[in-house]
Amino acid sequence: MIEHMARLIIENGGKVVDITHKSNYVITDDGTIPEIWEKVGQGASVLDKLNRKVIHFRWILACIEKNKMIEDSETMHLLPLPHRVPIPKFTEAKVSLTLFDKPDRDVFECLIQLYGFSTNPNERVRP
Repeated sequence: MIEHMARLIIENGGKVVDITHKSNYVITDDGTIPEIWEKVGQGASVLDKLNRKVIHFRWILACIEKNKMIEDSETMHLLPLPHRVPIPKFTEAKVSLTLFDKPDRDVFECLIQLYGFSTNPNERVRP
């Protein structure tokens, strides 16, 4: 998996360095920073002790898909989540989203899927 991630980063113009080297970003997995939502709620990028932005590989994939650098502080579903996902017990629950505009809906739909919830396929989408 790490080799695949490194290859994608390099193939798309990025550079992969050792964890102790200076870099702009550090990739971490879900569940490694339980207090991340407190930091995200403050509206700023999440930084580690070496002042690198903490991201999840989902963010890199989204940047590649859009062919641009996405603002990481506005994309909570692309940051590392506070828990490892999916959470098995969540598969028993259904979540409905109502009255969301498209950008917010996309974020929450992604979070719902990551956590393992199911959704109502017949739900109406707000235009």
